[in-house]
Amino acid sequence: VSTATLVNGFVGYFAVFAQWPAWLVMTLLVLFLGGVACWGITQSALAAALTTCIEIGGLLLVLWAGGDRLIDTGGVEIAWLPPMEQGIWIGIFAGAFVAFYAFIGFEDIVNVAEEVKSPTRNLPLAVLLSLAIASVLYFLVSVVAIRVVAPAELAQSAAPLALVYQRASGQEPFFVAFIGIAAVVNGALIQIIMASRVLYGMSRQGWLPRWLGTVNGTTRTPLNTTLFICAIVLLLALWLPLLTLASATSFITLTVFTLVNLSLWVIKQRDPRPQGVRVFPAWISMAGFLASLGFLLFSLLQGVVSG
Repeated sequence: VSTATLVNGFVGYFAVFAQWPAWLVMTLLVLFLGGVACWGITQSALAAALTTCIEIGGLLLVLWAGGDRLIDTGGVEIAWLPPMEQGIWIGIFAGAFVAFYAFIGFEDIVNVAEEVKSPTRNLPLAVLLSLAIASVLYFLVSVVAIRVVAPAELAQSAAPLALVYQRASGQEPFFVAFIGIAAVVNGALIQIIMASRVLYGMSRQGWLPRWLGTVNGTTRTPLNTTLFICAIVLLLALWLPLLTLASATSFITLTVFTLVNLSLWVIKQRDPRPQGVRVFPAWISMAGFLASLGFLLFSLLQGVVSG
């Protein structure tokens, strides 16, 4: 679902360069990503690292174009402290629920633990660094975006960062649109790789059919699971609209986070200090459980109220 969201969002940035049918753009993108993921983990990781650098460069470019709005009072007036009105705060939490989608991905790191050097050191470090860097960049870009372009106008744009750059710099947003494309390719590629490893691991545990647990002798990648994931991604991307996919991704991920945090808390009660494992305080898993559960209950309540 997450990858389908990215594939669907790819169309908006691609439209800056060419007006192709959406179904064709999404189909070609999924075929390309599937080919890279099938090629090999080393090639996929290098491609992901390269596009990540391009993505960070794009965010920094947007900050450079509209950086004066971070300290200047000019531009679109915004309310930094919303009034204590129920309707406004319901909207804020609803936006936070959808925006949670932007932060998923760091948890996928654990799915390639068997392919990481020094995982006991590098995995926790990678999780913490990815969260910290993403949070800072997203906060700064969000501030610049809503100071340059009115939120209502941003909501109507299929390529919002390109619009922000064009409005802030007065230049055509082709380069930013290209970076947006690279960002989507990066996220979708990583999600396909991780999802295929999840299905591969479940097959090896006997929870899924055996044909999903085979590894190609040449590429050393699980081709069957990769192709299976790509087929599902393409079906979802063609079938559902972008906002529906993003909301579904947030809901599913929060559900998983809720269960995983609760499970971790239970495990810690049974075996608080396992040998050879870095131990974190139990309150962290409980806090994660309560926060994820709170957002889930809010989204369910909103669905009931909206219905």
